[in-house]
Amino acid sequence: MGTPQRIQATFRFFLGPEGRRRSRAQGGDGRRTQQFSLEVRPEDMAVLDVDPSGKVSADLRTIPGPTGERIEIEFDRVPTGPECVAYLRQRAERDSHARAARAQAAARVAVRVRDAFLRTPGARATAFGPEGTVQIDAHGLPLEHAALFESPDAPPHLVIFPPEDPISFEARRRSLADAVQRARQAAAEGAGRAALIIWIQRYGPESARKHVQDGNWSACRMEFGRAYRPEGYLLWPDLVAEISKDPKHVSIEMLPPMPDELRALERVGSMPELCSAPALVWVKRTLLENGQGVAETWCTIRLELHTPDNASVYVYRRVSVRSIAPIPSTAA
Repeated sequence: MGTPQRIQATFRFFLGPEGRRRSRAQGGDGRRTQQFSLEVRPEDMAVLDVDPSGKVSADLRTIPGPTGERIEIEFDRVPTGPECVAYLRQRAERDSHARAARAQAAARVAVRVRDAFLRTPGARATAFGPEGTVQIDAHGLPLEHAALFESPDAPPHLVIFPPEDPISFEARRRSLADAVQRARQAAAEGAGRAALIIWIQRYGPESARKHVQDGNWSACRMEFGRAYRPEGYLLWPDLVAEISKDPKHVSIEMLPPMPDELRALERVGSMPELCSAPALVWVKRTLLENGQGVAETWCTIRLELHTPDNASVYVYRRVSVRSIAPIPSTAA
């Protein structure tokens, strides 16, 4: 039998303040960064590193922290070779247990995320891997499920499922359905805009044709609304423009919905087919009378007009003044 190969390994480590004092007292150099080489057994290679040139070493200066950072370790005395190997074995065993615990925690989180995803029709995968994997993070689930990614068990905001997992098939099915829906919506929008363009070419003013050239579809719909609004109704910009002519006018704003106590104020008669959903809304105008601000609140009927491209334009008609009251002064 041949002679067993002799393996030399280099160990690098840090000495703390006490270790540096002991090093000097025992005739050493007392430096913080230390290293020595000694012979190791073949069975010790499991916890040692081998560089591309074949040199064997072990770095005892740092250990990985909980978030991936490196934590420096200082010794109170110069360790022996067997102590270094024993320390490395303990560290490897501890790291193995930590990896197993993280894997078990990730598996528990994956079960909860899978259940939440499959029960929530609006949930979507965040990304699809090149090998069929599916990635879901906190952005892919509704807000009520965000806590799944904030528990101590969770990996940082991310769960990756293999291609054979049922959630992978469902995530891809939803993604495909979304793509089909987007394609249909784009086709519908194209057809709707074509109908709006035809109307403008036939009946719209010159300004509307300019809006078509500029791609300003909102302005095109406003032109349609002005042409087909029922008598006595105005678009919001036109209503503001009309009111602003009053010398006492200061500002105008739409109020949040108020209690529907005035529904019987005015009976809305039959409207053209392109109108629907009459509703009561409130508008507040600020006036300036005798140097004092006055709030004038109107009850207003709002109608929804359907444009050729299946969009909506709203028109308004004032029906009565709900209240007039001074605006409280904000001066100190």
